[in-house]
Amino acid sequence: MHPVPGRTGQQLAAEYRLCPQTTLLGMLADVRLAMCFLKQHAAEWGLDPQRVAAHGSSAGGHLVGMLATIAP
Repeated sequence: MHPVPGRTGQQLAAEYRLCPQTTLLGMLADVRLAMCFLKQHAAEWGLDPQRVAAHGSSAGGHLVGMLATIAP
């Protein structure tokens, strides 16, 4: 995860593997692990783990949509 300066709050960018290195399920697992990591370490960065949003564009947007449908 890489911190990105934001105007309000903090923004973090997560990387995920792409095909053919992995499958769609592997990409989703990467994004899910990134979110779990963020929530586990939120206090270290002065973040509230209950106030986290996710967004993405293109494939990242689809992964965020799928992330919203699975259990943490």
